[in-house]
Amino acid sequence: MSFDDGRLKFEKCPVCAGCHEYALEFIRRPVMAYLTPGKETDDVVTKVDVPFSCPEKGEDFKEVVTVYHRLYERIDSVNSKLVEG
Repeated sequence: MSFDDGRLKFEKCPVCAGCHEYALEFIRRPVMAYLTPGKETDDVVTKVDVPFSCPEKGEDFKEVVTVYHRLYERIDSVNSKLVEG
């Protein structure tokens, strides 16, 4: 599994062992935070269970995705969409 530019590629799908690529949509919500100089650019790590659907077998599965984001954002959820082609 590789993650880059809002896309996640499974080299070996856990359902069918095929190769699939998904575009990820991050649902973010602002969080009130007291920011001190130097903290505006600090990243926070959040692990999110993301649902995927195998296009070969039509079965759903979940994978944990690590999301790096700013201190003043909250990641509410992550949606996945199969990239055709």
